[in-house]
Amino acid sequence: MCSAQREGADAALDRLAREHNEFETDADGGRGQSYRTAQRATSARLVGIEALLRAVTEVYDPIRLAGKSESDAVELLLRYLTAMYGLRPGRDGALLDWLEGNMCYDYAHIPDRADDWCPRLTVHSVDGGAVAELPRLALVASGVRPGCAR
Repeated sequence: MCSAQREGADAALDRLAREHNEFETDADGGRGQSYRTAQRATSARLVGIEALLRAVTEVYDPIRLAGKSESDAVELLLRYLTAMYGLRPGRDGALLDWLEGNMCYDYAHIPDRADDWCPRLTVHSVDGGAVAELPRLALVASGVRPGCAR
């Protein structure tokens, strides 16, 4: 993990923790109070997020959608991703091309991984139909929409 921070980051995070309430209540003991209390400690922010990221990197939880055929399963996956993540449909095939070129996850660092874990978009024939499978970690870790600057 990168430990470098922009100048002023701590002050901005402290101000955000003091002033911003994204929860339904400011009452003592409410979730907002708990959140702000935790956010005041820089070590809690850093240690907590690093622990969370380490925990989820060893989880195999792919997005799987079944269809009547391989093309049907892929189309359902693309429609799901478009709706779920607010992607805009581009030219025909653009999202699929982008997924195939960018959405992969290397499970080599996980000692207990199974041989059938798919590192990228994969389509399997199953019971007269097909299942499109995409590693969720690849999608979530990317965090950008196709065509957007990083």
